[in-house]
Amino acid sequence: DLECDGLASQCFDKDLHIVVVCWKEGMEEAGGSPISTPHKATGSGGGGGMKRKRTTTGADGSPQHSEKGTPHGNDKNQRKKQQAGEGNNNNNNAPHPKRARVSRADKYARPEAKGKKPKPTGNRKLKTRMEKSSKFYEQAVARAARAELLMTEKAGLLESDGRTPTYAYKQQDIIAGVDLQSAQKVFDLDLPVFAPYKIDYSRNGRYLLMSGQKGHIALLDWNSNHLFSEFHVKEVVRDAKFLQDHTLYAVAQRKYVYIYDHKGVETHFLSDHKDVKRLEYLPYHWLLVSAGFDSYLKYQDVSTGKLVSAINTKSGILDCMVQNPWNAVICLGHSNGTVTMWTPNMSDPVIKMLTHPTRVTAAAVAASGRYMATAGIDSTIKIWDLRTYRIMDTFPSSQPATSLSISGRGLLGVGYGSQVTIWRDVFTASSQDKKEPKTPYMIHRIRSGEVHDVQFVPFEDVMGIGHGNGVSSILVPGSGEPNIDTMESNPFQTDKQRKEAAVRSLLDKIQPEMITLEPDLIGRVVTEPEAVNLEKRKIAASATLPEGVTPQNQKKKKKKLTGEKKKRKQNIVDEAKIRSEKVEQHREIKRAAKERREKEAQEQQLFEARGVAPSALERFAPRKRI
Repeated sequence: DLECDGLASQCFDKDLHIVVVCWKEGMEEAGGSPISTPHKATGSGGGGGMKRKRTTTGADGSPQHSEKGTPHGNDKNQRKKQQAGEGNNNNNNAPHPKRARVSRADKYARPEAKGKKPKPTGNRKLKTRMEKSSKFYEQAVARAARAELLMTEKAGLLESDGRTPTYAYKQQDIIAGVDLQSAQKVFDLDLPVFAPYKIDYSRNGRYLLMSGQKGHIALLDWNSNHLFSEFHVKEVVRDAKFLQDHTLYAVAQRKYVYIYDHKGVETHFLSDHKDVKRLEYLPYHWLLVSAGFDSYLKYQDVSTGKLVSAINTKSGILDCMVQNPWNAVICLGHSNGTVTMWTPNMSDPVIKMLTHPTRVTAAAVAASGRYMATAGIDSTIKIWDLRTYRIMDTFPSSQPATSLSISGRGLLGVGYGSQVTIWRDVFTASSQDKKEPKTPYMIHRIRSGEVHDVQFVPFEDVMGIGHGNGVSSILVPGSGEPNIDTMESNPFQTDKQRKEAAVRSLLDKIQPEMITLEPDLIGRVVTEPEAVNLEKRKIAASATLPEGVTPQNQKKKKKKLTGEKKKRKQNIVDEAKIRSEKVEQHREIKRAAKERREKEAQEQQLFEARGVAPSALERFAPRKRI
């Protein structure tokens, strides 16, 4: 699908931005010699269908040209093409028919923005801004299409031979068919003393945090088996969660929440978070979220140390909490079978869904934010479409599920009893597939103990399992995303890159007030016709009027003004008021003069009693109070 102009030119692929030098058969002149068009040769050889000309000198000293090589390495075919070209030289420049093709960039473009240009406007500043925004959007789509060439890795898959289903394969069978490096990712840690365990992986999938219910906490690099820290808090531990990276993590202990560093040193103590059962961390907002026995949902900003919000959900004990990675909305499962969605800037849930007739035991949301899986005491697992809030599919489980997890490639992991079941294509199954009986993708059974927590490792075909006998790791082919965006999460980052990423993330921190159910709503321009807006205004105006009264025949009642307000409005001077003010001022002057005369008379009587005439300096002498 390359477009070529001219005899020898540069062909430009608009989608891939690749320039190729091509050769087109030349027309022959009357003398019969082909037209030679200068072109830029690539390489020193004559491969790739290119002709090379060699110039020699004849006996008479005149230059002679000879051609070496043919476009396809066949002289007979070349002569046939030249002879055919002599008869229809006039049609050589005719445009070639173009095949219809779908641009690679179309799947990265928004449906409402395809083929649209900014509307003309008289405002120059607005026009310039819209043109820049449109240009920036086109560049972003082109960059996304070009970046697709770098995604060369393909996701694995467990395929059967047609006779044995995929769920019948054990971990020993999978280990026998993979390389040694992948086989080393399967392990079992027997820790029955401090079990059961909950686990959490860092955002880049490199580090593992294990927390035993009886107080054991350990942080390790599970790929290299390097143990960073291990200690015992000597009290109950209900949950543990990584913060921005592996250097800090929060632990929900018996009464309060504590924050430790990767060496096991306690760095912070959060007294506002009491009796916590579940923890979540929002990396783009630097918010630690807790929920527990007191029915409060609390948001703590770990960058400033301030308590952002404390919401009373009034729903009893909160034992099921998960975040939506797409919009940072917290989803809570309740004992009455409902799932509520919360944001820190609202005291009421933004969405309330009835998912099960009994208590919700576990929930999980896909990374795209479009799908949610819930499990209840009724031993059913339901798939929900969060765009329409409608149920997509339902399938049973032998026991109530205790934990759910969704991988980067859309696999659903369900832990219940002593078994872990992994389902495939539960979010993308067609209507024909839904009619067929469902079979799981993989099944793994724990040797002893019940499953308490399951989590897929980011960017790895591995699942971690926390159970009543310790921690296990199994291989799940096709679960991890093979193409890594190192600007988002880098499993191979150095200490310097980690520090730079933390600073960059702090500078790009999103404020808690920006958390909404639809994050792309901010900045969107709602373009509705003027007639629709006018009709809305009429409906809003008529909604507050009494029955039988329309905005046209409604008359505004004028308020009656009192005499004083009427005079003030008419700006009239009140002569009586001015006269009374003058009389009062005259009386005040008379009163002051009378007091002065009485004072002077009293002083004269005092000097006469002494028998001494007053001197000029007498006024500076201290006087007795009368």
